[in-house]
Amino acid sequence: MTLKENVGKGGAIKAALMDAHADVYGFMDADLSIDFVDALPKTITALRSSDVVIGRRETATEYSWFRAGTTKCINSIVRFFLGTTVHDHQCGYKFFNEKGKDVATHVERTRFSFDVEFLARAQTQHLSISEVSVKWIHRDDSRVGMQDGFRFFLDLIAIVDLVEYKRFLRLLVTCSAGIVAALFFWVPFYGAFFSDDYTWLWKGSLILH
Repeated sequence: MTLKENVGKGGAIKAALMDAHADVYGFMDADLSIDFVDALPKTITALRSSDVVIGRRETATEYSWFRAGTTKCINSIVRFFLGTTVHDHQCGYKFFNEKGKDVATHVERTRFSFDVEFLARAQTQHLSISEVSVKWIHRDDSRVGMQDGFRFFLDLIAIVDLVEYKRFLRLLVTCSAGIVAALFFWVPFYGAFFSDDYTWLWKGSLILH
């Protein structure tokens, strides 16, 4: 199928899924960075006992230490905020059954954060998720830039709220408010605080006594 306008990676996947009818659905990076000949047999086997099977880039060639470290950092942040258990959210290799298709077609993010929301929704709806190791070759012609990274983190905040992790956000806000209160309200009685130029703003005990 052909789309008349650019609807992003996620939008294209959703459009294709809505037009498809099969036992197994999936998508992978268009640049063929993943050795699908090696990965597909493992994927089909895993789908017999799982609703969703995703790739995990265990063996990556021509991948700089900076990109590898950044990828691990992003995955750690996603796991922390969303409570997911997978190790490689952004790997462009995901296959699933009819339950997974239903989840994917309800994803709201249409760009690179599509994968994260899909996995967060799948876990929230108690779908079983498996990971298979894939051989992956880094391509230097990637179109993902700094702007996409900034948008990804904005989307992550929206996904946190979307998948009903509001209790965690309330806890975070409460703890932050408690820290601010502790910093400001103890000062007039026991301690000192700093102004913008790091000089003493006041000494509470001298003011009160």
